[in-house]
Amino acid sequence: MPRPAGTRMGRYRLIRSLGEGGMAEVFLGYDEEMRRAVAVKVVDSREYELVLRFQREVETIGSLTHEHILPVFDYGEQGEWRYLVMQYVDGGTLRERLQRGPLAAEEAAHILRQVASALQFAHARGIIHRDIKPSNILLRGDYAYLADFGLARDLDQASSLTKTGSLLGTPEYMAPELAKEEVSPGVDIYALGVVLYQMLTGRVPFSGNSVLSICWKHMQEDPVPPSRLNPALPPALDAVVLRALAKNPRQRFQTADELARACDLALESARTSRTLFTGNTQTLTLPLLRLRARGSFVIAFSLALLFLLLTSLALTFSFFTALSRPSPSGQAIVQSTPSHLPTDISAERKAPATKKRPIKIVSPPTPRPTPRPTSPPARHATPTPSPTATRWPWPWPTPDWWRHHRGKDD
Repeated sequence: MPRPAGTRMGRYRLIRSLGEGGMAEVFLGYDEEMRRAVAVKVVDSREYELVLRFQREVETIGSLTHEHILPVFDYGEQGEWRYLVMQYVDGGTLRERLQRGPLAAEEAAHILRQVASALQFAHARGIIHRDIKPSNILLRGDYAYLADFGLARDLDQASSLTKTGSLLGTPEYMAPELAKEEVSPGVDIYALGVVLYQMLTGRVPFSGNSVLSICWKHMQEDPVPPSRLNPALPPALDAVVLRALAKNPRQRFQTADELARACDLALESARTSRTLFTGNTQTLTLPLLRLRARGSFVIAFSLALLFLLLTSLALTFSFFTALSRPSPSGQAIVQSTPSHLPTDISAERKAPATKKRPIKIVSPPTPRPTPRPTSPPARHATPTPSPTATRWPWPWPTPDWWRHHRGKDD
């Protein structure tokens, strides 16, 4: 829907196009009475169905006054055009921001928290957005606005604008149950989970060459955990994102605020774990840092003390090891004891079994007797018995003694 620059819609002068959607185009305009920049959404009034949707969007936004829902200033009709005047946000859309790469986890959680509060406010009033995507999230610095309620639906009233067998929305952000025309707050939570996945990884979980292939992946395939695509993410966020993208609406978060709180708790637990690890690391490395600051003299003195300590421990160990060994002198005494004397059997049993070397006992040389002068035998001396003589077995005089005395009496 091209519009030449300088075209007027009531008191608003159109300057340039900001973007074009499925049923309308948004222009940067200037309010000549209020002297401020505005965003003007224009739709062709010759399309009856588009006019009905446009009128519903006007009524929906008029009933939603929230700090993170883009406010509406004016509504009008001129010729074959109908227009809606909204606040102009000069920061662009989240889609334009993601073209530079994924967001940090803290920044993504901050944007999620604001959009979730807007969705929670709309759901509490029975309104489902049905078109949550980055191009419908406007940014002014770190402040986010949720815009474009053109496909919004009131749960209390049946919609006659959705034709049977048709899908309304962006395929990459559509929940699996939309293929069965089941509309509930869970479709917005699923789409918000896709937006969170895209903010953390820079890509959508499912993509394809056709609408049918993308919808099939939403219904049948499981998304890759975000931490595998972006290793800088804490693994605790995987459980949050994958639950928001559950195929069954009952297994997802039941409210948008619940999703935002779960994301904050996951980041808080990861931050606490990282703080504890960093604190323990600093506590362990603090002595080394102090040693470096005090200079090389303190380090040398500490090493000397350590050397003395190790030396004393080594000497103590060797001393107790020597005490536990058996005495070598006692072993020599036992070995030199003759075999016919009694020995201490208990000591031999307690002594460790060691291999004994045979001891060779050398007897000293027998000294030769010094010859003595022999004296003549006495007359009545008792003859010295020969070594071969038979000894008398009892202490009585031998027969030679009787024979000797018998001859003396004769």
